[in-house]
Amino acid sequence: SVIEEGGIIFADLPSNMLGSFVMGFFASCATLKLAAVEGMNIPWLPPKHWFQKMTILHKGITTGLCGSLTTFSGWNSSMVVLLFGTGSNRPTHVINAIFGYIIGMEVAIGSYMA
Repeated sequence: SVIEEGGIIFADLPSNMLGSFVMGFFASCATLKLAAVEGMNIPWLPPKHWFQKMTILHKGITTGLCGSLTTFSGWNSSMVVLLFGTGSNRPTHVINAIFGYIIGMEVAIGSYMA
């Protein structure tokens, strides 16, 4: 695999960025702590827009699509493999793993907040 050969360590980064951005894009007024108008769930849409009433679809997009897209469990597994190595003859990549955690979380938070 790419990780075991010490190649690209940020293979999951684009999907994490996209998932976090979409989740922030569909964040509700309550999540963003905005004063909501009656029946307004998505702050960037007009209150009477047909998509405002589709709360189940909002949850499906943010929880289902973005949850499967971000794959943070895969990201964390890759970072643990880098941190501790696999097998007796493979060196660890502690600096790469720490950098991977820092940049991965910062990008995810930044994408969510955008």
